[in-house]
Amino acid sequence: MATAGKVARRAVGDACRRLQQQSRSTSTLEHSSAQSITQGQNRVVEASLTFIRELARLRAEQVRAIGGAKATACLLGVPLGHNSSFLQGPAFAPPRIREAIWCGSTNSATESGMDLNDTRVMTDVGDVPIQEMRNCGVEDERLMKTISDAVKIIMDEHPLRPLVLGGDHSISYPVIRAVTEELGGPVDILHFDAHPDIYHAFEGNIYSHASGFARIMEGGHARRLLQVGIRSINKEGRDQGKKFGVEQYEMRHFSRDRELLENLKLGEGVKGVYVSIDVDCLDPAYAPGVSHIEPGGLSFRDVMNILQNVQGDIVGGDVVEFNPQRDTVDGMTAMVAAKLRLTKIMDVHSGRLEEIIPLQSTHSTSELTPRHWSRNGGRAEVSTHFDEFHCRVLIRTAVESLKLVISNQAREASRPSNAVCNLQKRLIVAVKCGVLSLIRCSS
Repeated sequence: MATAGKVARRAVGDACRRLQQQSRSTSTLEHSSAQSITQGQNRVVEASLTFIRELARLRAEQVRAIGGAKATACLLGVPLGHNSSFLQGPAFAPPRIREAIWCGSTNSATESGMDLNDTRVMTDVGDVPIQEMRNCGVEDERLMKTISDAVKIIMDEHPLRPLVLGGDHSISYPVIRAVTEELGGPVDILHFDAHPDIYHAFEGNIYSHASGFARIMEGGHARRLLQVGIRSINKEGRDQGKKFGVEQYEMRHFSRDRELLENLKLGEGVKGVYVSIDVDCLDPAYAPGVSHIEPGGLSFRDVMNILQNVQGDIVGGDVVEFNPQRDTVDGMTAMVAAKLRLTKIMDVHSGRLEEIIPLQSTHSTSELTPRHWSRNGGRAEVSTHFDEFHCRVLIRTAVESLKLVISNQAREASRPSNAVCNLQKRLIVAVKCGVLSLIRCSS
């Protein structure tokens, strides 16, 4: 019996050791696999930011080469919709807004006369590839940081200022965080919305589109938060507003508040003014393409009057919550979102505050705008106002960006996408523009 007991104990001990070895081996494999996935995610995120960085650098060099701009609106798309509590259609909004901007049904001038064909008024660095990163397993915290990093990249390239196309309203938090961190202090926020979006954590999600302004106020990113157009607010929304000292202007009192709102003076003593427009601030008669339809909202002209009269240095902004899946067939809400974007930034920001200096040339600067690069098959006129220095800057920047795109393509060892092919064509056009201008300067 003793011998049998020893054998049994030995067998059990051997089995335990084998299990421990297997467990260690499995743990090592799992750790190695997790590490490999993390490294892959890091490469995807860095590649995404590199693309935006090079585009922002090129756009800024082009604007500086032309000269005369103190600040230029720079579009950045953030197609994020998964933090919506109802529908996720806002993820499809950025390209639809761009399409409305350049659709040709109207001219390229804003109400105050700013010309969108002038690259010093507006430029574009494309979209943050949100869905591609999510498909790689990148979680919300990392996504939010990546959005912030993209905004900082834009702000690092003078004279560009970020103008973000959402996406749901959760994107405002990382954008505003980036703006205030880059500027070194809080801003005043003018927020148009049917909802206060200030729940502590709606449905348990701290990054919910209904909780973004709670994160903004907790982080100390705003000195004043003015919310205009509110008409769907519960007890928590009011309590949170009182907690953070938010100035909530509800639609039921709009006739009383109109004069005050059309004469706002913001940003003094802080780093500037940030404007966030949730398209559902408008009555659905003006903008039916939203996820949360709330009757009794602002008219389009109400919003325009407030924006065009605000006094302050606009340092950035966003237009969010446009849902193309609920828009009319003719894209009515897309055009509204585009017009709000142009009014808010081009007229208030680039126009009255920054005063674009006119070129002393009869030639158009439109060859440097994304619209004409994409629509004219890479053809461009060459402006004669470039001096030799600016020509060399344009050539160097375009060549460096082209080399980066080609080297990234070689590392991937795969057929380039249409977007990459189009970028290569545009960079080649920029090189040609610079070379031909240099020849003209020398002749």
